[in-house]
Amino acid sequence: MEQYTYKNISVNWSPDIKALADTLLRKWKRVRSKEADPFAKTCIVVNDAFTEKWLKDYYLLERRIPQIMMDLEFVRLPEFVNDWLFATIHQKTPRGRSANQHPYSKNVMAWRIYNILKNADPDGEFKELLNYVDKNKGKCAEKRYALSVMLANLYDSYLDARFWTLREW
Repeated sequence: MEQYTYKNISVNWSPDIKALADTLLRKWKRVRSKEADPFAKTCIVVNDAFTEKWLKDYYLLERRIPQIMMDLEFVRLPEFVNDWLFATIHQKTPRGRSANQHPYSKNVMAWRIYNILKNADPDGEFKELLNYVDKNKGKCAEKRYALSVMLANLYDSYLDARFWTLREW
């Protein structure tokens, strides 16, 4: 197993996921024994929801950890990097993250799309979408919002299932 440590960030990597999970468990227990605040969180950076679920199941079902690990905070790698870059640029501590306020959350994305459609040129690149929205003038805002939500959901599903397709696009 390889390890890299910088300040209070420790990175471990290995081809054996169970060895990584056991190392994480040992470190978590060590941190918990020193921590005075029972509500303090320990940040665990994972690639995806599957890895987070696997870790929780491994600790619960295979290792049979008796306590509830409410102080573990699982964060996806892209969000972790974004938060730390923001914190470095603005010299702030990256805590108190709200997933709903992330620029690519479904809710924020829907409103971003809504504003793009609202301010788009009727003869520009979104002509077909604007024609769809403007068919019923009385319900234009509601239809624009419904379309924005559908497009945000579609984009979000592509982020999860077809990341490489979006990247190549």
